[in-house]
Amino acid sequence: MQKFILLLSALFLVVCTSARTGLSSRSALKKILLCGAEYENWAWGYHHYALYVDNTGNIDSVKYTLGDSSWTVGRKGVYSEVEIQRLLKNAIKISRKIPEDTLKMILKLIKPASEGKYTEPVNTMADAGSTSFFAFLYDSLSHSFKKFDLSAQGDWKYENTSESARRLDELLRTLLKGKRWW
Repeated sequence: MQKFILLLSALFLVVCTSARTGLSSRSALKKILLCGAEYENWAWGYHHYALYVDNTGNIDSVKYTLGDSSWTVGRKGVYSEVEIQRLLKNAIKISRKIPEDTLKMILKLIKPASEGKYTEPVNTMADAGSTSFFAFLYDSLSHSFKKFDLSAQGDWKYENTSESARRLDELLRTLLKGKRWW
């Protein structure tokens, strides 16, 4: 009887934790992309790099090549789990992990940030490429990821105006500052 109560209590704890984080118990056991940054430039040759942060606190770095189509996945900004795996197929894990309290903050900011409006894009440069900071809203029912921008700068500049997006953008810039993009 005590084992049954202990097992029931453990199950209750798992369900409550999953509900708080927005991740299902199934998805809590696997990699879920939360946010990242990307640089792309077609001027003076092709350059395309990305950094991705996942729910385990890992930061993955990817360098895409001109002939590589793995980054072109996602229909209208929505990615399946298989497409996410294609995005990360050549990823290199960066050794530093993001602390759990920071991951909780990121999770808390993603949903409200996804509902933000954008400023009008302004052309600010030429041939500078583009650096964008973004997040993924994970849908545990369809097991899909909706990618949305927090900000972009370079040839064009715009930003998500929600307070949560601004906070997440600032946090992401701090976390990724000085990280090797490739």
